[in-house]
Amino acid sequence: MFKKFILGLTSSLIALNISTAIPLMDGELSVGYIQQKPDGWLQYKGDRIDLKDNLGLDNENKFFAKAKIEHPIPLLPNIYLQYTPMKFTGDKINVFRFDNKVFAGNVHTELQLDHYDIGFYYNVPMLSALTANVFEAELGLIIRIIDFQAKVSTVGQSSTTDFTAPIPLLYGSLTINPFEFLSIVGEAKGISYNSNFYYDFSGEVRYQPVSAVVFKPFVAVGYKLERLRIDNVSDVYSDIKIKQPYISIGISF
Repeated sequence: MFKKFILGLTSSLIALNISTAIPLMDGELSVGYIQQKPDGWLQYKGDRIDLKDNLGLDNENKFFAKAKIEHPIPLLPNIYLQYTPMKFTGDKINVFRFDNKVFAGNVHTELQLDHYDIGFYYNVPMLSALTANVFEAELGLIIRIIDFQAKVSTVGQSSTTDFTAPIPLLYGSLTINPFEFLSIVGEAKGISYNSNFYYDFSGEVRYQPVSAVVFKPFVAVGYKLERLRIDNVSDVYSDIKIKQPYISIGISF
């Protein structure tokens, strides 16, 4: 549902901008390819289970999409959208308790953590003008909707737990433009509440080979680090870290 919403809204914005030649709008659209490397542990009505040692979860490669739309209307925030699928599978011979059941033998696991980001942000006033466009910064709020599912199965037995949770994340970004064709972009999203916390840091080097009038293509190489600590959400406990190198291509306007 959320994937269709984001893709539909992004398509509409693309069509609107193309039809009007983007006279007053700024922003960017991009797609990327990311490698996701899981680490940490998960617990649900049983033992604390290591994602690598007990479940054998493998690294996965996925595509992701991102859109940022900036408008000239005073006081109204700009729009940030991102979709990142995330699903890991593994097979491991082991013995542990999960969902008040004992799983023994060759255990198959599927762990899903799909992300849907819907956010609003403002550009830091005057920073770009005062620094001759060398520095740009943004501050805002991201609502990350996590579609979580953990499924464990073995011969004759299986168990699944899942939930969908909207998580508000404070958002900040800094862009450094040392040259017209080169940018360094860093983003931080995070929240902490009691013993629960979630952060998402990313940094990339962006190369813009052509200076176009309206659409400016770019390629980027980056690295993302996520960590999610859950303390009893629907009986789920976890401390999951995901390292994610990526590449992306897109257009800015």
